[in-house]
Amino acid sequence: ILIISRHEPIPLICGVERMSLLLLRKFRKDGHNVFSLALAKTGLEQPEDITTDYFPSEDAYAQENIDFLRHYIRENHIDVLLNQYGTSSPESRLFLSCKNVVRITELHIDPEMQLRYFRRYLKQRGGIRRFLIPFAPLLKVRYRRSLERLYAFQDENNDAIVLLSDKYRTFSRLDTPKVYAMPNAVEVLADASLRPEDKEKNILFVGRLDRVQKAPEELIMAFAIVEKKHPDWNFILVGDGPDKEFMMDFARKAGVKNIRFTGHADPFPYYEKSAINCLTSNFEGFPMTIIEGMAFKAVPVVYDSFPVASEIIDDNQNGCLVKHHDRQEMARKLCRLIENPQERCRMAEAAYAKARRQYHIDAVAQRWYSLFNKLLSK
Repeated sequence: ILIISRHEPIPLICGVERMSLLLLRKFRKDGHNVFSLALAKTGLEQPEDITTDYFPSEDAYAQENIDFLRHYIRENHIDVLLNQYGTSSPESRLFLSCKNVVRITELHIDPEMQLRYFRRYLKQRGGIRRFLIPFAPLLKVRYRRSLERLYAFQDENNDAIVLLSDKYRTFSRLDTPKVYAMPNAVEVLADASLRPEDKEKNILFVGRLDRVQKAPEELIMAFAIVEKKHPDWNFILVGDGPDKEFMMDFARKAGVKNIRFTGHADPFPYYEKSAINCLTSNFEGFPMTIIEGMAFKAVPVVYDSFPVASEIIDDNQNGCLVKHHDRQEMARKLCRLIENPQERCRMAEAAYAKARRQYHIDAVAQRWYSLFNKLLSK
């Protein structure tokens, strides 16, 4: 199995690389020969158990890359190629230059993500982009057509296209027999004996400090309400990003006291200790931070702002869904969980059970093997 990505499978880069690392380790553990190829060197330290090879050129579709890939496939007897960047045309053209192997492309996003938030993206990014806002409807039409062409290209030239959920079959070219759904996965599960009632009084956010996508300022405003009623609870933000200084200043102006910014850090100790895990993103594909928190019995409280939020979370059973941008409702649901520890612990156990049953890497890997065998048999 050959996994091709833009970067090395380093968890700190983003969810694509984190998922690549999980698959590499799991496939190898199960006895398969697994190889990793990347276009660009990040300079970051890789996990000790992973070796990544590199294309000779960072220009994806350069002829020397095509020649290198064909030789690499022959030399290593590759059966399956897994392209982790199906949304990029240059990488995809390189990937499809090889024959006589099973070719699978993954789309690690909501295919309509940019279309849903096109105007907001232009507005929040500012600069020269704000002058394009009046033309947003026309630009969206052009952008949709370019996506249709990309997905038609992928459908015609791959043996399979893998989406994060069946809910993302939104384009005609993504509702075909070649399209399969495969969720993200978690590798680490808390010990079943972990007691939710023993958790610390922490509300957690894990992710990039970025206003356009993650919007943690929404949660800061909600926590400002919560803190007045429950001053013994804390809010911890794990992660870094372009808007970290803005978020810290925003918290000061909001008068929030029990707040801590950790910067880049291993999130798993925080999942283990925190009672509640929140996400206020404007858009997501399939957020790993939510299923990771569920695997450690942290109750998810999430804006219902992306299609798979309601797939991961069964509202009021293993977590809470909140109307997008409704900070008051976010605060009310957080207070309800704080004030009803029995209900909170029940949801925590239900979240853990679902993560273990549906999202653990063992279960997800079996779905991958079924797909590989089906395609190889053809």
